[in-house]
Amino acid sequence: MLTRKEYGTAQSRLVFGTPSRQKAVGGRRSAAHGESIHLIVAVSCWLPLSAFRGRLLQALSLTGFQSFHDADFFEIVPEQLYTAADLDWRDKTSRSTIEMQDKSSRPAIKGRCENIADYDTVWIGFPVWWYTAPTIVNTFIEAHDLSGKTLNVFATSGGSGVEGSANDLKNAYPQYTWGESRLMN
Repeated sequence: MLTRKEYGTAQSRLVFGTPSRQKAVGGRRSAAHGESIHLIVAVSCWLPLSAFRGRLLQALSLTGFQSFHDADFFEIVPEQLYTAADLDWRDKTSRSTIEMQDKSSRPAIKGRCENIADYDTVWIGFPVWWYTAPTIVNTFIEAHDLSGKTLNVFATSGGSGVEGSANDLKNAYPQYTWGESRLMN
């Protein structure tokens, strides 16, 4: 994961590291009294990291979430990057189609968010695939202990809402506290 400053100069979506804040105390993040510490976790299959972050911040600002400019970001990066052919939803043999037909599919991801315990609120973002979250989102959730956090969902979609995706995640992971969901088109 990159800090906000590093994201501004990142040109490749392969850049990967650990989230950090300048206000870290004793290796843990801290916030002003009463503030929540936000982490934005997102899957971006086609935009370079810097462009994706810029569009995401713009969309969040338009929906009234000014505080996200201070959030840390973590990109869910697949071990095997998706190609345009992999993402062709019209092709029944494409990688994305095969992954989504198998609900137990858990595509491998690069790295972990090692300091996930430092965050109070985690926003999980993704493109809606076949009316739900891509299975790579499940890989991320299952690789991290998200207990004690508020998990919110935001998504982009060419034709469906986010409610079905959010409900699918809530039903798959009832042990977690789920908050709001937003469509970010």
